[in-house]
Amino acid sequence: MTDVLDPRTVRVRAALTAATRELVSERPVEDLSVTEVAALAGVSRPTVYQHFGDIPSLVAAATKEFMEGIFAHIDATLEEENSLDYVRHLLALFVEGVYGQRAFCNNAMHGASALSIALDTMKYLDDRMRNHVIGSRIPAEGQAAADQRAAISAGLVWMVVAWLDTDFADANAPEAFANRLANTLFSLAGVTS
Repeated sequence: MTDVLDPRTVRVRAALTAATRELVSERPVEDLSVTEVAALAGVSRPTVYQHFGDIPSLVAAATKEFMEGIFAHIDATLEEENSLDYVRHLLALFVEGVYGQRAFCNNAMHGASALSIALDTMKYLDDRMRNHVIGSRIPAEGQAAADQRAAISAGLVWMVVAWLDTDFADANAPEAFANRLANTLFSLAGVTS
């Protein structure tokens, strides 16, 4: 049975994650307070604590919502297929989405919720790889295949985190970086592009 949230709960959580995204886009996570998130969201401090235990939980939720939005955009934009071109386009759209919110992503990935965010992002990437051209090329099976996909996903996430600290020029321009990600993914998975 699916849990259905009360509409007011949905609105409050949306206001809190939107306020968090706005604030994290402006400054590091450790500089935020529950008081200012509550004020920007138009709710009380106890309401923040009722829905999220602390700032890192809020940042993790806001980032997960952001990633879900990126992948929803990818799904709406690309016709899913099992090809290397599809993977290249998927990664290009992913990088474009992250680049569009680079200040938020960079601050979030350098805050207390970075591990939670990285694990969620790795799960999204692993889910995309599992039944597509990349997953089908990994020679291992069962847990060994899952371990290899996890290692590849972690490596890609780390590349993105490091990229967020660059000047976004030359090899770090979004399009060039998306190609680097794709080439790295294909190489690690033993796929010839």
